[in-house]
Amino acid sequence: MEDLDMYQKDQYNQYNQYNQNNQNSQNNNGLSISQSDLRSLAGWAKFIAIVQIICAAIMCLGVLAIIINPVAIIYPGIGAVIIIMALKLLNAANSIRRFIDTGDYYSLSNSLQDFKSYFKMNGILMIIGIAFTILIVILAIVAIGTFGSMLNDYRFRY
Repeated sequence: MEDLDMYQKDQYNQYNQYNQNNQNSQNNNGLSISQSDLRSLAGWAKFIAIVQIICAAIMCLGVLAIIINPVAIIYPGIGAVIIIMALKLLNAANSIRRFIDTGDYYSLSNSLQDFKSYFKMNGILMIIGIAFTILIVILAIVAIGTFGSMLNDYRFRY
């Protein structure tokens, strides 16, 4: 535990030293991060997370639309996944703020892990959405072809 405290103190001292010199945080690997960029990133991440939580909560209330559309039963599930994603994004924004305030590189590492989880979940949802869209287009083409041949068989004139 004492080694951990020494490491954090060393990282914090390094952070302050570089911060005083050029308003950038920099570690031993030469990674230079602008504090203004980090603040902007944290602000936008927090904004997007809050908007996503609000929209997902509304989507979860979409279960009331089952009366009109039975497919709406999946809305609460999608809303729950989006809320989990938004919470990951909110945690990432808070970790970045903590890194800016304290210089704790563990906070930066945690924020990157949360961003990774957020983008991974977002990517999976996009792949599912694209696959579902392709399936719907194929089904629509088959339905149009079937309906068109039925019209031709009955010799409907349109």
